[in-house]
Amino acid sequence: MTNSAVEDVCIAWRKGLRRVWDLPASTHARLITPLCGLLQLKVELASCCVKFMANCLSSSNHKVEFVARQSVYFQRLYSPIGRKAQHLTFLFLILLLVVESFLRLGLCVLLYEFCVQINKSTIYGGY
Repeated sequence: MTNSAVEDVCIAWRKGLRRVWDLPASTHARLITPLCGLLQLKVELASCCVKFMANCLSSSNHKVEFVARQSVYFQRLYSPIGRKAQHLTFLFLILLLVVESFLRLGLCVLLYEFCVQINKSTIYGGY
């Protein structure tokens, strides 16, 4: 998500949406996806990552759950999943403590929906 190639794909996606919806080339990037009734591609990808991490952290396989928990909470910058969690918390404007409280209560799906709602309000300007 922090790689420049991801941003290139998102730009190409927005250009494709402009062509499909016959929008002018001058249409601002933040307006394209709401006009089409979609979330930004980067937000969609991030939401999938959040759901994956939530599934790993609440896995019934104790090894998967242990490795995910160690990566996210204790080895944050030393593991790919930990770095991704750190990046997503800044992207979604939530703290890891909020994620942990959702996971302790077994509310992984609610966490995913919470993250999507936060991004919808960010995309639409919080109005």
